[in-house]
Amino acid sequence: MSKYPLTVKKALGKKASMGPIPADMVIPTIVGAILSLMARGAFNLDWPVAMILCALTFVFYFFLVGQKSWKFYSLFIDVPTLIRIAPRYLSPSSYERNKKKAETGRTKGKGSRRRRQPKRR
Repeated sequence: MSKYPLTVKKALGKKASMGPIPADMVIPTIVGAILSLMARGAFNLDWPVAMILCALTFVFYFFLVGQKSWKFYSLFIDVPTLIRIAPRYLSPSSYERNKKKAETGRTKGKGSRRRRQPKRR
């Protein structure tokens, strides 16, 4: 039997944990517990309230900094509205024709309307 129970290949890709709590969350959990106990003393809270406060600090920290925090943050992002837009088709010949009209100053809307004649009495 070897000195180390896990070989290097089996240990790769695994993260350290203490039961269901990931190892990178242990210290924040302890800090949250200490802060809730300090709040219990400062605000004269009962024990159940202090334990609920301790659990809330862990849960909020886990949601804000945990591995899959995007699942929590994605609740607050609006889904974009998608709209179908069909561009107007311009054939190359109509483009050239409109370009020539613009150069000569004879475009639709400039002088093509007739003046209104006064009514005869």
